Amino acid sequence: MELDDRTLVEPDLFVAPLVEGKKPRVWEDVRQLLLVIEVLFPSTARLDRRVKRDRYQREGVPEYWIVDVDARLIERWRRGEERPEIASEMLEWHPAGATDPLCISLPELFTRALE
Repeated sequence: MELDDRTLVEPDLFVAPLVEGKKPRVWEDVRQLLLVIEVLFPSTARLDRRVKRDRYQREGVPEYWIVDVDARLIERWRRGEERPEIASEMLEWHPAGATDPLCISLPELFTRALE
């Protein structure tokens, strides 16, 4: 995915808004990102926590989550923040325009993911 003419990124997972009420059919239809999620690995920690976070925040991505499977937590970065919220129990995401929030039980998520 291109953030600009010089920046190509490949997030582990992302959420983009609908295009005319439908999911985007081609990459060119994705004009903005609502949420970007990266799974932390020791070899990518600096890149995920610093470089990618800076890029996504600069491009106006409202939320950037770093999933630390070993620590069983999620670092939740919001646009303009200098420090993350650390979530280890419950994570609630309510993007603009959504009727109901997405509520994630992190202990349950990590237990299921690591089975």
